[in-house]
Amino acid sequence: MKYCIVIFLTILLFCACEEDIVKPTINEFAPSITEIKAPSLVSPGEEYKIEVEVMDPQGVKNLLFVLLSYYKETTQLSTIDTLWDDGGALNQNDGDVLALDGVFSQNIQWQHAGDELNPYSLVFRAYDRDGNESDTAGVVVTAIEKNNPPEILDFFISDTLKSGFIGEEIWWVQVVDSQGLENIQSVVFEGYQQSNKIFEGNFLDDGSSGDVTSGDGIFSIAVDAGFAASKIGSYEMHIYATDLLGKSSQTETQDLFIENAPPEISNLTIADSTQRPTQDITYIPITLEVSDAQTLVDISRVGFESLKPDGTSPSVPFFDMVDDGETYDDAVAGDGIYSIVIQLDPSAQLGEYTFTFRAEDKAGNISNVIEKKFKVY
Repeated sequence: MKYCIVIFLTILLFCACEEDIVKPTINEFAPSITEIKAPSLVSPGEEYKIEVEVMDPQGVKNLLFVLLSYYKETTQLSTIDTLWDDGGALNQNDGDVLALDGVFSQNIQWQHAGDELNPYSLVFRAYDRDGNESDTAGVVVTAIEKNNPPEILDFFISDTLKSGFIGEEIWWVQVVDSQGLENIQSVVFEGYQQSNKIFEGNFLDDGSSGDVTSGDGIFSIAVDAGFAASKIGSYEMHIYATDLLGKSSQTETQDLFIENAPPEISNLTIADSTQRPTQDITYIPITLEVSDAQTLVDISRVGFESLKPDGTSPSVPFFDMVDDGETYDDAVAGDGIYSIVIQLDPSAQLGEYTFTFRAEDKAGNISNVIEKKFKVY
């Protein structure tokens, strides 16, 4: 009996302890931070845009703001910023683009620095209109005491690209950065016509794409005839370097004239005539060879127009030919031989059809024209 009483009391004590245990609760109405966009490197006096994406079970309209606190190691600093989702309507300088899309933004001016490199934590918490708050979420950024922009020492870009030139030209830019070459994010060129940017590209310092030695501060690109695809005429080239903190060098300029000769078509293969089918469909294969001094990358369209024997045009004004290695049993993709298969049915007009073939390139040039008579009897 004594043992039964002891067991009974033990059970009662265990149950009482279970009731006293405080279990964590989850607020199913609280917002949650799903994504943070912030720079990895910052420098005093520079401005940076911070974005935080937030979700709320009651919808984005229930969200109020996001608070940003700054920490160095484990110490919270006095600076606090507020991020808004107002499209810039209430806080014009917050950088927010679209109101009530769940993305909260703020343009912050970095104020903290110390020695050469300092890690700081950016800690965010979202709040809604019902008084709920999210868990904290954060990222670590590295602050450097001072950041000078890169500097271009010298560069080479041709003043003229001849149409269909042989081989490659190496364009290069020599760049230095007081924080070291590892601080350089990109070295770019941009081609402008009448103040409109038409094309752009990157110089590399990784030992590839025409660059000779990796990491020597000479950023290069190999340019061949295909570079002129879709380009023609005079361009003002802009060359500049940008570092990891977004600071850019002075912009160097160079005039560049790009020639772009029209494509050429040749070696048309098509039967001279065929008998009109009486019940089935007759298939007529056609191939055409195309070349372009700027390589086939410059070709935008190949095909022909057609006139029926009575002088009228078909419902399709232009028949496109392909060089994809698949359609119309085209043999090899990218070999410059374009193909199509036309169909004749028993309703086709008898007489002589006129096919006019041409090619167009991406710069708007038109090739020579080949006219072919095709008789259906």
